[in-house]
Amino acid sequence: PLFDRVDAVFPEGVELFCFPEGIKLYDSIPPPSFHSFIHTSEEGIHSLGCCLKFYEPMEVMHCDRLKALFPSKNDELDDSNYFVPKSLCLISRWPFIESFREVLCQFYRLSLSQIELPIERYICNFIDDVPAPPKEGQKDINYYILDQMIKFKCPPLNQPNSWSSLPAQPLFECLNPENIVNLFTAILIERQVVFISSQLSLLTSAAEGITSLMYPLRWVHVYVPVLPLPLIGILAAPLPFIVGILSTYLAEEDCYIGEESVRVYLDENKIDFGTLGPPPTIPERRR
Repeated sequence: PLFDRVDAVFPEGVELFCFPEGIKLYDSIPPPSFHSFIHTSEEGIHSLGCCLKFYEPMEVMHCDRLKALFPSKNDELDDSNYFVPKSLCLISRWPFIESFREVLCQFYRLSLSQIELPIERYICNFIDDVPAPPKEGQKDINYYILDQMIKFKCPPLNQPNSWSSLPAQPLFECLNPENIVNLFTAILIERQVVFISSQLSLLTSAAEGITSLMYPLRWVHVYVPVLPLPLIGILAAPLPFIVGILSTYLAEEDCYIGEESVRVYLDENKIDFGTLGPPPTIPERRR
């Protein structure tokens, strides 16, 4: 839309979450990638962000700006030699991540195709004309774009914990049951938890998977499953949090993780419980 809607103002800082590790140039085209993030408003309302990142040749204006910033590199910088990342981002209060991923992929296909209508018409059709499915979970909404049918469906009312925006399977593939129980206990007693992975797509999956197990309880503290590098200072905050960082952040000078924080290495199936040690065991079930 030409103007923000009063009831759905576009959140600030979204570009940081679309490119959490910053902007990097490549001399060859990397494959497109997808990741998701959780954006928290000032009122504490969570929104799901879905990002499809792709790469295109660097434009002349970008090349000129880089040459002005780095005069010593002028001989190396050529807009025909480098590719820059771009992102299609969809933000919603609805946790239909797999469906949103398919929608973004189809929008990307449209951008590469010869189409009669501008792509903005397709986007407005999806946002304005496709209804949300009923909360009772009794009906599906089928959305057709190009040759693809995309389904939207709410879970039944008797399965409220299935409202997690991401499946829990990746979490259980990264961590063994013992580590998951210890991690779950650490979150229940409100420890500082840092998820670490080389794969951006794993961070939100792990955080959403473990917090969905808390139902009917809810995590009310700082929650940033994908932490952009410019916001790395959050790791030094003296309060409970759940954040996720790329493993490359650990080499940054500003990346200070408190000694009491629980570090969860998703790529290695390893948890470092910090100076406070492992959490207390969950009490035995009463007879």
